[in-house]
Amino acid sequence: MSETALENLSRALGAEPPAELAQLDEDELQQLAEAVESMHQHQEQALEYAMEQALSHIPAMLRKTVRRILFS
Repeated sequence: MSETALENLSRALGAEPPAELAQLDEDELQQLAEAVESMHQHQEQALEYAMEQALSHIPAMLRKTVRRILFS
């Protein structure tokens, strides 16, 4: 198993990958790391969109204050 591909996967997962993944070759590990990272980015974008949609229900004059209270 390549140390680089394993490090990329560990970083993408935010933890040590399961030992069973040792059966994958370097290319498969790299593809898995890229897929996990892509899903993290997608999830982050979806969460940002959802937060903006939720804040759109708050009167415009209060949004900045509410944003500061919720996200600081």
